[in-house]
Amino acid sequence: MAGNDDFAGEKRVEPAGGVQVRTRILDRHGRVWEHPFTPEFPMDSEAGYAFYSRMGGFVPVEVALDTIFSNPAHYGAGGFEGVRMLRTPYGDGFVELPHNLARFIYSSLAFNLSLIRDTIKLLDDPEVDRVEHLQRTPRDFFADSVWSLEKDSDVQMGVNIFYKDGSVKEDKVKFELRVKFDGTERKFSMKEMEAATCSLAFLNRLVRGPPFPAGGIALIPGAYFRHVFWYSGEGGLKVPTLFLKDGILVEKPLYFGIGTLPWAGRYLPDEGYKAGLRVLVAPLPRIDEAMPVTQKIAGNYVNSARNINIAMALGFGEILALNHKKEVVEGSAENIIVLFTDKRTGGMRAYCPPLSSNILAGTTRDRMLRVLGQGVEVSGRKPELVMEAPKLDFVLRSLEGRTDFEVSAVVLMGTGVGVVHARSITDNPKLREWMEVNALRSEEARSEPLELRRLKESEREYIINNGERHPFVEALQEAYNGLVLGEQGRLITPAYAMDFRAAERVFGVQLEEVASNDFIAKTEWGYFRERVNGIVQPDELMAKYREAAAVVRKMNGISIDRRTGGPGKKGAELLLSVAGR
Repeated sequence: MAGNDDFAGEKRVEPAGGVQVRTRILDRHGRVWEHPFTPEFPMDSEAGYAFYSRMGGFVPVEVALDTIFSNPAHYGAGGFEGVRMLRTPYGDGFVELPHNLARFIYSSLAFNLSLIRDTIKLLDDPEVDRVEHLQRTPRDFFADSVWSLEKDSDVQMGVNIFYKDGSVKEDKVKFELRVKFDGTERKFSMKEMEAATCSLAFLNRLVRGPPFPAGGIALIPGAYFRHVFWYSGEGGLKVPTLFLKDGILVEKPLYFGIGTLPWAGRYLPDEGYKAGLRVLVAPLPRIDEAMPVTQKIAGNYVNSARNINIAMALGFGEILALNHKKEVVEGSAENIIVLFTDKRTGGMRAYCPPLSSNILAGTTRDRMLRVLGQGVEVSGRKPELVMEAPKLDFVLRSLEGRTDFEVSAVVLMGTGVGVVHARSITDNPKLREWMEVNALRSEEARSEPLELRRLKESEREYIINNGERHPFVEALQEAYNGLVLGEQGRLITPAYAMDFRAAERVFGVQLEEVASNDFIAKTEWGYFRERVNGIVQPDELMAKYREAAAVVRKMNGISIDRRTGGPGKKGAELLLSVAGR
């Protein structure tokens, strides 16, 4: 980015879906490998960088490569987070970013035993009788994450320590994200993650100037951020993410990255948002608590992929996943709400599956629950929020008119998808048998062939609300926007609103090397933490963006020069060097 035109014009992803980026690799023998023998992947043409802890900071996207012997490709030990930067009256920024960052760290606990290990240490004290772990709801956890980020503190879980003398002590057990960073292992704090995320918005030219949407929210093409962690194959490629090092059991190095995906718009095709989705009841049950279902772990989505793949092959836009109790709980990558209307009284009930029904602890879901808890008015009535997953049998019987309730709306929601409604639900009990085509027969089972018939003969489609978008969907979206934009943008983190001292640790560059005394003073008294209404004060908002962008660019330039040996180094053309021994 350069000059005053950095923020001009509408952000676009050209061509749609991004450009194909190719790598050139130098092997240990000095041979150059290039297309078609090297990776090729789509990228926003303006998205020049990704954050990659293993390489010490931001690098060109095409350089952020890893070995085929990393754990996730074999055993699935990795996780991710999805965050959108949106256009708002308060500038281009993130909605409740601390929630996503804390959940990202929480997801790593699927493999990281630090919370359990540190709790065990409390019991090493012979005077301690027992410890009570104070589990929190997603709402409590997300609320605490805001405090943790503001105080630059670790995410913590509460415990009560009961001593044998009858006394009780309240304490906190922290957990943190420890990553391999530039050859060493260290903690990566929430403030550093926030600074890396905001910096990437500038480096990839995602921030734009006025006009800003008055009273609304708009998508920014290419501004879907994917935070990802994964375990290496260090210590041998095996299932455990622990290994013996010098006789001590330690965790394998954890790598951490952030990239932006070249999505020109929403996660699903536009037609689905207009007319509603045709959804299929998933033939395979959703995974249960034997997997870390409340966390965003890569391996969890194999289950979703199998279900959505068959649905798409049959012409459907989404699925309704069932848990092992035959309850309707999720889409393939979305939380859900099912609205029932009592035909006798006209009263409405919004059913939201609770965490115990084996769903992801969604951040968009959390905001929707707050909205419904405050009351959303629909045609003069406010639906009652019911924390319960509806049984599929009850949903289908209601669609058939065989209960006192009608299914008025099925809403799917998430960071990627936004808010979308289902137009119809199709159930096909014989589809599970078709899925067995790919399965092997168990040894003790009788040798009988699968009898398969045309799927159309056994499917039944149910139309929701006569195929019309129910007013509840629009009311829910409006109330959601009101929550997000309320309190003078308190829930928005504009891209400039980072802690620049945390950015020092991200880039490995001191602020004094790149910024004026005036800029440093502004960071100390909170100038960049203030929200500005871009509708009323566009010049002041853009001044913050321009100052922040200039410093981020300088820090990144110095960081890259230090890691590559200086500006203009020709070796940068050969994007990956494999050192021989």
